[in-house]
Amino acid sequence: MTETDWRPAALYQIAEPQGYVRAYRQATESPGDLRALTRTYPFYNKPLFHRFADEPTADLAHEMFLRRIFHDSDGTTRPLDGAAKVLRKQRYPLAEPIEPLVRQIAEEGAENVALGEAYFAAGPSWEAAGDTGLALVSYENAVHEYGLQHDWHESALGRTRALTEGDFNYTYHVTNAFS
Repeated sequence: MTETDWRPAALYQIAEPQGYVRAYRQATESPGDLRALTRTYPFYNKPLFHRFADEPTADLAHEMFLRRIFHDSDGTTRPLDGAAKVLRKQRYPLAEPIEPLVRQIAEEGAENVALGEAYFAAGPSWEAAGDTGLALVSYENAVHEYGLQHDWHESALGRTRALTEGDFNYTYHVTNAFS
């Protein structure tokens, strides 16, 4: 087998035949439904980012701000910059907790925004609206983004722990990943 013969989907078919990465690789190597992957694996962002790159719609841009941005991204802020520009240009009705974040990124660029603090600010609004899932996403994004520049975002980490108290699997993950 030469280097040009290697296909990631074939490797993932062997390594994890029922896995979401295999499904994504297969969909990108041959005609596949990235929409179905986005619905089937809502925790896996690669299909969402891929779809947005191919078809930068406001719905997809909005969804990007409701996800754990650091999972499966290319390590840059480009997806956020592109999404914010689409949302502002189309005057898309934003979920209130993320409106300040989107506006700030659209005006200043994601690299110039304190993303950790901006995501953290959205968390209490999601909690007040009764959406602990999106609050958790905001707090996790805050922990990650703040941690790239500083130490841990203790307040976001505290809210993450509080929201997941009693969930053994998540508590185990947080204890080992963020401690």
